[in-house]
Amino acid sequence: MARSYEELKQAQIELQKEIDEAKKIEAETMLIKVKSIIKEFGFTAKDLEIATKKKSVHHKVQFKNGDDEYTGYGKPPAWIVDMLKKYGNDKKNPDFKAELETYRITKAAAE
Repeated sequence: MARSYEELKQAQIELQKEIDEAKKIEAETMLIKVKSIIKEFGFTAKDLEIATKKKSVHHKVQFKNGDDEYTGYGKPPAWIVDMLKKYGNDKKNPDFKAELETYRITKAAAE
């Protein structure tokens, strides 16, 4: 005789538990094998095409007025905000970039 819907749903739940447990056990075994192979052959994250976090480098930028230092992070000085408004708040605008560069002091000049 065919099993009822409820019996089949219960069987499905029990089977899924078995599947999950078997997968967990096999995954642990596979991870051990993979780690062993990586160690044996000296593979790197780059070899395995695994993205690694890059440390962000913050460069302080000193401007000609000498009082403002702005890294590009955080709240910009008022004069930069005004300049951005002039160029439609578009930081990628080449005219904005060119004007901003006129305020930058090179590292050699600052020392």
